[in-house]
Amino acid sequence: MADLDPAVFSEADLAIPITEEIPALGINSTLAELPLYDVSLTLDHPGTEAARQFELDPRLPGIILQDRQDCVGFISRQRFLDYLLRPKGIDLFLSQP
Repeated sequence: MADLDPAVFSEADLAIPITEEIPALGINSTLAELPLYDVSLTLDHPGTEAARQFELDPRLPGIILQDRQDCVGFISRQRFLDYLLRPKGIDLFLSQP
């Protein structure tokens, strides 16, 4: 997904292979063993930046959305991809904040 221009972005670019191993979790696992993520974007960032963050870490479950320093929401990877797969979704959601 080297080029995130909405005009050339395709659904095939959404398939990202996971190359890193995820630690094995079991019934006796603790919260401390879960992977932690610290990714947030302000509301003025375009959708291409969210796509870039999801590309950088294929295991990233979602992105925190902020308005200045306030947390105003969260977008999961699945919801983001659902929006992109809608008709005209790539044009609408990648080029705008």
